[in-house]
Amino acid sequence: MIDMKLDDNRRLKSRVGWTIFFLLYGVASTPQPLIWLYVSVYLALVWMPVNWPGQHIIVAASLAGAAGVLVAIKVFGLPSDSAALIVPFSGFLAGSRMPLRRSAIITGALVGAVLFATQGVNPVFWGYMLSTVGIFFGVRGARLRSEATILDKVRLQELQAAHAELQQTHEELLQTTVLAMQSTAMAERAHIARDIHDGVGHHLTSLIVQLQALQFMLPDNPEAAASRLPEMLTVARQAVTDVRHAVRQWTEDDTQLGLSALRGLTDQVARSAGIACEFRESEHVTQWSKEASVTLYRILQESLTNVLRHSGAKNVIVDVAETQGWIVLTVSDDGSCTADTVLTPGFGLKHMQERCRAMGGELTYGPGEPRGLTVSARLPLAKEAVS
Repeated sequence: MIDMKLDDNRRLKSRVGWTIFFLLYGVASTPQPLIWLYVSVYLALVWMPVNWPGQHIIVAASLAGAAGVLVAIKVFGLPSDSAALIVPFSGFLAGSRMPLRRSAIITGALVGAVLFATQGVNPVFWGYMLSTVGIFFGVRGARLRSEATILDKVRLQELQAAHAELQQTHEELLQTTVLAMQSTAMAERAHIARDIHDGVGHHLTSLIVQLQALQFMLPDNPEAAASRLPEMLTVARQAVTDVRHAVRQWTEDDTQLGLSALRGLTDQVARSAGIACEFRESEHVTQWSKEASVTLYRILQESLTNVLRHSGAKNVIVDVAETQGWIVLTVSDDGSCTADTVLTPGFGLKHMQERCRAMGGELTYGPGEPRGLTVSARLPLAKEAVS
């Protein structure tokens, strides 16, 4: 809960101002003990500590002060203009933290006391009544403006703190996504290693067995040995092809981390969800910025998640290409979406659209042919921030 207090400097200036005013009022008035008694009461209220139960003290002082003025006028014969001593109490009531209704009711009682002291409605009463009401609403308005200023400052600080926390969370999310991409890339490399072991290892084992058999066949039957050579060459060429394919996909550094992570994520979804996922890529892929890699990874992740949750598709094609300075990621499925389907993007796709626009790119989606959904993201190879 926000404690509505005036700023210390403003409070000090206000107290000094009221002190000077009441002292001048006492000096300018006809010197008499009653005037200085009320000036002392006002100064005590002005310099009352903030943490005191000010509402009760101010109410008691206001009512007692009004009663004292009435007694002094009606019993001891003081002039009716002494009712001016009641007027400042309305300012203390308006400046306190009591509810508006309560302070207004007590101020109304003070106006009634002024009416009684001035012996009815007359020009003197109207002057004091207007002064009482004017002071009340003037001080009340100043207090509300001060509280609004303090509240605005507090809210601004809260917004700045929330913005700083959001930036930190964004950085942590970015780092977490990069780690996830690295983990996905490592999983893909492990998968490629298994492919090399299962594919190339099988071909080489077969070739070794045939070479050993050829060693025994050469002395006795060279013609039969020669007839086996084409088959052995085919096995060797297939092994070389598999190695080249694996090497082309597997880079030892992180310059192709984005592409490797996309390929690995596609492979993970295919193996875990039991859906056919085909990954296509252009022959030459350059190095991407980390932000572009993260954005494309999250777009692919969101797209594949939507496919698994909503589309009922059996096949997905992920296509990555670089053309005319753009990185283009396209995810197509053969799900239930048709040209008549009303597409309502969720928070994930909307956020990805904003991310793409912030990088100078765009994200579009729509029905595929003959059915299914197609999501396409375009990002510039050179990072371009859009204001």
